[in-house]
Amino acid sequence: MAGNKPTYLQSLISNPKKLFLVDGIGGLFSAFMLYVILKDFSGMPPRALNQLAAIALFCGIYSLSCYAFVKSQWKNFMTFIAVFNGCYCVLTLIIVVIHFTVLEPLGTIYFIGEIAIIAKLAITEFQAVRYHNNKNSGAESDIA
Repeated sequence: MAGNKPTYLQSLISNPKKLFLVDGIGGLFSAFMLYVILKDFSGMPPRALNQLAAIALFCGIYSLSCYAFVKSQWKNFMTFIAVFNGCYCVLTLIIVVIHFTVLEPLGTIYFIGEIAIIAKLAITEFQAVRYHNNKNSGAESDIA
């Protein structure tokens, strides 16, 4: 990592355990927003919100489980959640396009923001795997 003080993203890349924690908390937050808050003002049909909330809840539980229990082979788990997050972004975008005519402006803003944040998270997860592959010449390293 270049520079004197690493950025927050650089600290996540160098600390995959923390990255699992951030992903897990974010997944639970997204599930809460989708299932509880957005029903009242997003304009998105409840069925679509519930389905997205269930996926976000799965991601949150998965990542928090990785944070708590994964010590070795973490790169496989990180790669899985990065791919899954990317797929979630694509699915969310498709659902937004399908329901665009009924979305409220705040709902549209929320979904665009969520897609942007989760896409950046997925990229950061891939960067963490690549960083540790280069650092360890591809050897699997344990996380604390």
